[in-house]
Amino acid sequence: MVTLLASRMSEAADWAAAILLFLPSLAVGARRLHDTGRTGWWQLLLLIPLLGFLVLVVMWLGSSKHTANRFGEPVAA
Repeated sequence: MVTLLASRMSEAADWAAAILLFLPSLAVGARRLHDTGRTGWWQLLLLIPLLGFLVLVVMWLGSSKHTANRFGEPVAA
């Protein structure tokens, strides 16, 4: 009985963590895409299993544009 309760509490904590981290991860991903001159809508590629993630990783790892783009001025480091 105790292990069942502990298992359910652990599962609830996992779901809470996933929900709490979802929006910030989207914001960071969109910001990184904006730094490379792309829109945040490219994150919809995550709906394509594996291939979409790999394409996004390549986009996220691309070099930033250090000039103004349609999303605004670059942030000083």
